[in-house]
Amino acid sequence: MDWTTAAKQTLCSSESYVGASQEDSSADSDFQAINFRTNWRLQFSENHSAHPLYCHSMLSHLSIKNYATVKTLEIEFQPGMTVLTGETGAGKSIILGALGFTLGDRADKTIVRPGASRADISAEFDISQIESARLWLQANDLQSETDEHLCMLRRVVNEDGRSRGYINGSPVTMTNLKQLGEMLIDIHSQHEHQSLLQRSTHQRLLDDFGVDQKLRSSLVSTWKQWQQNHQQLQTLAEQASEYSAQTQLL
Repeated sequence: MDWTTAAKQTLCSSESYVGASQEDSSADSDFQAINFRTNWRLQFSENHSAHPLYCHSMLSHLSIKNYATVKTLEIEFQPGMTVLTGETGAGKSIILGALGFTLGDRADKTIVRPGASRADISAEFDISQIESARLWLQANDLQSETDEHLCMLRRVVNEDGRSRGYINGSPVTMTNLKQLGEMLIDIHSQHEHQSLLQRSTHQRLLDDFGVDQKLRSSLVSTWKQWQQNHQQLQTLAEQASEYSAQTQLL
């Protein structure tokens, strides 16, 4: 079954169907299935429209190269819900695994396609509706130089198992990828965590309901500045104590 046939089997009549680039048809022809919730937004009633209950980023592009049995695969997503279906073994889990890989999941050399020197996966997100991600990028000086509403995550693993992560082209740690990834997307599957079970999500839901986001951002900034000042004060106090001890010895 090819991608055109798979697209025709989509369960949503208003979908924007996915296209794929398959340089190696023998390796990639089995990939027909993926199910992504791309852009979902729920708001309060008209009287509370200023406070969105929950906003998600949108996955707009996924690029997979030399991952597992995939040589080259490019998927473009449009606003709305995109559904591709396929039989067991069609490749749904591999594509989801590649996406999870860009979000900081553990990697090893077995994910590199046989005969390739490295696997390279990148995912582009529209973050125009997720302020927390934009603030995180600004705080870590990782925002896109061309468009602050776009965010590119990239992960590369060599055939020896070593991997590198990038956010908008800048090298980052796996911790950075995971922190940002949790703000961008939820992958729901058997035995996987869901954001509703995370304490950080509980706090965000409460803040979105009853706290002005500008006020919250100001509070976070003030708290971080206080922590820095407190640390500097402790350092100065320790230095003063050392100087006092040295003076007494003299």
